[in-house]
Amino acid sequence: MRHLYASAATALALLVMPAAALSATEWTFKDIDADGNLEVTEKEFESVSGQAFSAWDADADQRIARDELERGMYHAWDADRNGQLAEAEFNEGYLGWFGGNPQASFSGYDTDRNGSLAEAEFSTALDQAGAIDGWNVEGEGLDLAAFHSRLYEAYDGDRNDRLAEAEYSRFGDDALVGGETTAAVNQQPIQANEIVRIADWDEEKLYAGGISVERMMDDFEVYGAGGEEIGDIENVVFSREGRVLSIIAEVGGLWDIGDTHVNIPWDQVDLTTAGQVVVPVTEDNVEDYSFAATDYLTAFEAAGDVQVVDDDLATGPRAFRATELIGDYARIKDGDGVANYGYVNDLIVRGDQLQAVVVNPDAGYGARGAYAYPYYGLGLGYGSYYDMPYERDEALRAEPLEYDRFAAAD
Repeated sequence: MRHLYASAATALALLVMPAAALSATEWTFKDIDADGNLEVTEKEFESVSGQAFSAWDADADQRIARDELERGMYHAWDADRNGQLAEAEFNEGYLGWFGGNPQASFSGYDTDRNGSLAEAEFSTALDQAGAIDGWNVEGEGLDLAAFHSRLYEAYDGDRNDRLAEAEYSRFGDDALVGGETTAAVNQQPIQANEIVRIADWDEEKLYAGGISVERMMDDFEVYGAGGEEIGDIENVVFSREGRVLSIIAEVGGLWDIGDTHVNIPWDQVDLTTAGQVVVPVTEDNVEDYSFAATDYLTAFEAAGDVQVVDDDLATGPRAFRATELIGDYARIKDGDGVANYGYVNDLIVRGDQLQAVVVNPDAGYGARGAYAYPYYGLGLGYGSYYDMPYERDEALRAEPLEYDRFAAAD
């Protein structure tokens, strides 16, 4: 989970971070090019398409409909960010996204004859040209996997399955946000009064009903509705805001169907203090559950119903698995920058919320053991850092976490 602080002035500002983030994200070509080979692969481009998907999906239904696609595209093509599409911008965008020229002249779409296209004129132009008729925007809409593929193809001007820096920057520095198009315009950085001072951080509430996610995955056993042991917890899925959405359980090792991974919404899971997890899945009904429709488990799908999933299923842009955060480096504020603080080694949930991130500070901080800090949410990108809004002295005021006080410790 990558939270990046301000870098170069020419960075690709994809969107404003969620309410729980520390600052606006800025991405440069170097940020995206994880292996430093001066080319961005389709896999590396997921950090771009994931954020763009969240920004364009205004109604948060995990699909990009026609109006959302056209509105996002309009602002992506608006290179000078003046809220209007000039003829050169329109032609450049059309060529890049659709690989050809529009069927009618620019003047034919410019109905008010002002030399540029407003959003309504732009939508009419795309509709008349049939440019996105094959994008499934009249059906269920684009899911993240389809959107990612289309977006990468649009950027890859020479269609060689690699993005050079010039291709990556072709639509402008903030090509995927622009104006007031997205749901992200309502997302603001954390305000000072929303940050919990460590002196006011009530860890006692964690021990009263809190559960260690690491211990859930290591020690808890999964039982079917009939009381039989059927498997183990493989992962826990959260929304970016910290709501517990579901567990992913590996079940059926003794069944004829073999090992099967099943996503089970959190509200259908019954956890006991003895370390047992009771779920509605049985040998008789497991084959009745549908298989996840895409390669991504979205937040909506995770919390929706029981479904069979791949063991390596990725999460959509508004969800993440516990194992995607555990093991990441926690960073704290250091003046205008950040400093490495230690590794995230556990998460604490209470009820249906992720309450705390547990960090083991590096030896240089003179603190030993595990320390719990309030969960502030994650950005929508991908990476290996979790940033906390604390300076060194504030972070070190935390008290060591006492695992033996958790009711479900055994």
